[in-house]
Amino acid sequence: MAINIFKPISFGKEVFHLQSYDENSFVINYTLDSGGGVPPQIPIYMDEHFLIMQGEITFNVDGKKIEKKKGEDIFVSKGIVHSIKNGGTQWVFMTVT
Repeated sequence: MAINIFKPISFGKEVFHLQSYDENSFVINYTLDSGGGVPPQIPIYMDEHFLIMQGEITFNVDGKKIEKKKGEDIFVSKGIVHSIKNGGTQWVFMTVT
């Protein structure tokens, strides 16, 4: 049975929409409902770049709180602990590479 990896994947208040990938990179469209978030994590294989397409979101990167809004981006190097929280009332849409 073939698995469709391009089918949206939902985890609680998060939905991931894989757009493309290869052995060196990936592109995911990512929506996060109000109140949703990602607990602290450390990317060990790849750097991560987040481009906020809609809404406002709070990142905590290496212990530093960083607010981002539509049109802004943030880069998280591999090996750096970070978390994400949508503390607003609107959903957030990001592209992650």
